Amino acid sequence: MPNQCAATNLSPILRLLPEAPPQDRIDPVPAMRRELSLLRIELERLRALENEARKTNELLVGYIDHLVDSRNIWRREAERLSALCSTQQDALDNRLVRSWTQIRKFCHCG
Repeated sequence: MPNQCAATNLSPILRLLPEAPPQDRIDPVPAMRRELSLLRIELERLRALENEARKTNELLVGYIDHLVDSRNIWRREAERLSALCSTQQDALDNRLVRSWTQIRKFCHCG
């Protein structure tokens, strides 16, 4: 339809954007300055996010290092206790064998 407004042919997203002020249609510098200002703000926001992510990463790496150290300490303690239990079990087994031998001797003699 030739009488239709040109704005109705635009996509819905473009219709939501405000129309540029008349001076921007003639001189693009103010619009470019606004865009640069917005880009600087976005850059500062992204740098802040990057800094926060870096700090979080350092915290997590430190926590993982602590967990690994703690795991190694407990592993060594488990190995020490296992060896101790094994030694104690051997001593107990020897005592039981000697006691059983004495009981058998006592029962056969009587």
